[in-house]
Amino acid sequence: MGYSYPTFNQKMCYNPAKSWQLGWYSLRRQVLDFSSRGGFRGSLIGINDYQNSASFGKNVHLKVLGGTETLYIGFNLQAGINADTQEGFNQVTVQAQNTTGVSRLRAKLRAGGQYIASRYLNGKDLFIQVNTINLSSNPPYAEVLAFLDGCPPGRCGTQCNNPCALTSPVAAPTRAPVSTRIFLETFDNGLGAFQTNNGKSTTQVVHTALGSNSSVQMKSSNTQIITRTTYSVASYQQVRIQFWLYATQGVSGDGIAIEVSSNNGSGWESVGRLTRDADFPTDKTWYQKGVTWKKTAGTTSIRLRISTVTTASTSSSTGKVHLENVGIDGIP
Repeated sequence: MGYSYPTFNQKMCYNPAKSWQLGWYSLRRQVLDFSSRGGFRGSLIGINDYQNSASFGKNVHLKVLGGTETLYIGFNLQAGINADTQEGFNQVTVQAQNTTGVSRLRAKLRAGGQYIASRYLNGKDLFIQVNTINLSSNPPYAEVLAFLDGCPPGRCGTQCNNPCALTSPVAAPTRAPVSTRIFLETFDNGLGAFQTNNGKSTTQVVHTALGSNSSVQMKSSNTQIITRTTYSVASYQQVRIQFWLYATQGVSGDGIAIEVSSNNGSGWESVGRLTRDADFPTDKTWYQKGVTWKKTAGTTSIRLRISTVTTASTSSSTGKVHLENVGIDGIP
């Protein structure tokens, strides 16, 4: 049921597998069956916050089934009724248990950590990744990704058991406007919808850390990717530019700049800039990032440009940035 001590005042609770077996925390748990769904991205809270009024939309435990073994995922927060937990405290843990037998610890993951279950379902690897752990939030939480190789959260299609919607969902009148996907490039077939600035230092590489076939690599020495054509934004008030980012090497101060052009590339307007250390670490981990741009009045279409930038002190940086799943969403 999970290791403890022979005392009566020890505050330690059962691991996720045994808690699930007992039927506990049933209002804050979710089953992930990747034979019938796409990738998962969500937040886990500790068991002590099960009844926290601010825990809406967050889970205590996840159960992954349909593969070589059933896995249970939880955030082992060292607090309250679990204040004396020792192993893997304030980390995301992964246990395996088939039926009601012995449970076995598979992984203890800190922020940026990743567990891979090889050939988990239909020959595909299963990725369990912790993007962030926030201990200062109320309640504290861990942001977790779980997906099969080639099917990160948001990827749709029959190969991901996640049908692509033909039309965008319509928001209820009392809810915030729903964004609409305008454009998405996965780089699984080369640069696709993008071109480079004369091909300078930008190469197509194979990289499976996100569970996809490939990503685009950009060196820090001022390289760019630019959409080959324009995309209509006439129906929207704001534009959300989202992507997954993976950085290697480099120094603090390097970054990427995101720009849009409303006149087919004759001029460019800055949307945002992300820099190493301040906005993303150089720790060989994928992070989902994005910026929102309030559309300039009269703009009907845009092109997108993403550039690597350096400061004077980092002009000779050998750092690299990988981008994957670059998308543009329109917000009414």
